[in-house]
Amino acid sequence: MVVRTNDIRVYSHNVAKNYLYLDVLLETLYNDFDVLFIQEPPWRTIRQVPSSSNKEGDDVIRAPMHPEWLYMVRPPQNDQAPRVMAFVSKRLEKLRPSMRTDVIDHCDIFILSLFQGNDTYNLMNVYSDDDKTAILYLRDHVDELPSFHYMGGDFNVHSSVWDPEVTHHRWAAITLLEIAADLDLERTEPSNPGPTFISHNADLRPSVIDLMFHRISESVRSRTRRTSRFKGTNGSYSVDHNNCSRLGDGSCHQTINYTWIRCREGIHRRSQKRGPSHCAWDPEHRS
Repeated sequence: MVVRTNDIRVYSHNVAKNYLYLDVLLETLYNDFDVLFIQEPPWRTIRQVPSSSNKEGDDVIRAPMHPEWLYMVRPPQNDQAPRVMAFVSKRLEKLRPSMRTDVIDHCDIFILSLFQGNDTYNLMNVYSDDDKTAILYLRDHVDELPSFHYMGGDFNVHSSVWDPEVTHHRWAAITLLEIAADLDLERTEPSNPGPTFISHNADLRPSVIDLMFHRISESVRSRTRRTSRFKGTNGSYSVDHNNCSRLGDGSCHQTINYTWIRCREGIHRRSQKRGPSHCAWDPEHRS
């Protein structure tokens, strides 16, 4: 199969730990997108497998899988479930998709690298909690990072820069934009701008906290959009004709799609940190 390397279609979504909803995404999106970046994936026991030390068997704990997607997630550490992961279409296998824990090894930040010849294409998936953990980590390590073509996810940051209903632009938003600038990235405004998070609390207005950044040299606004997929899907509902995944408290995140068009001139490299490529972790592998 010929891989179209000039057009990588990325889908980013906080699925709010909803197993069934993510399972539906995997089944529905494999013909339309090449990379799924997921924030707050479900992480639960799927079944037990035979064990020499436990007569009831060992638990297999993971997110859903699908035969059309490469499953890529950082192994849990200290019983802390991952808060970001990626699914990469098997159409891209010739580009050797790799999870780069040699660059960043963090439960809230996922780096995907694609390789073609001497070129490396780096994409970053981020979940930043209320303490801004991921943003602070990136701030402290940005000088160690390679160049990126894409950074996106759920940043949990409010700002007047991307939300007209907000009147402030505080330290977390300023820091995030400084990180992006240091990585030669700029924020991508969707072609259909609007809220990306709807709270269950009717007294709280919808807000914009899910963001995407792309290389400054690229123009992708016309190919970046909030989507209206999966109306009526169990575990989701439609708000203003844009898809949401329902949180346990009734809140929801809008879905954002992003299409990355490869630069014809290739990659402009910053100080590239080099290290081994890492394949996906298989939670059911037994050595």
